[in-house]
Amino acid sequence: MIEGMFNERDAANILAIPLYDEVKEDGYIWKFNSHGEYSVKSAYYNIMENLIENEAFRVEGNCLSIWKLKIPQKVKVFLWRMARGCLPTREKSQQKGRPKIYGRRRIYGP
Repeated sequence: MIEGMFNERDAANILAIPLYDEVKEDGYIWKFNSHGEYSVKSAYYNIMENLIENEAFRVEGNCLSIWKLKIPQKVKVFLWRMARGCLPTREKSQQKGRPKIYGRRRIYGP
């Protein structure tokens, strides 16, 4: 097949390329873990590390102290999202191009 597609010299060079006798199956390696295996924990730490390095996501003060409060978990999550600017608001919806909503009526346009 190779001889039919290439000239004699190129075909000889191609056929001279050594092939591996033992072909191992490809696999995935997660580079953010010392074992090369994915875990939610390693993904979380990687994401948080990248967010902290990114100026746009930095928050003044220590948001981590919220998790030490003795209040219901859902309140902690709410406070954390509020401190990080992650709460869905009408203003953010409009910035994303969603229609303005006043009560139950939608008004389209600027």
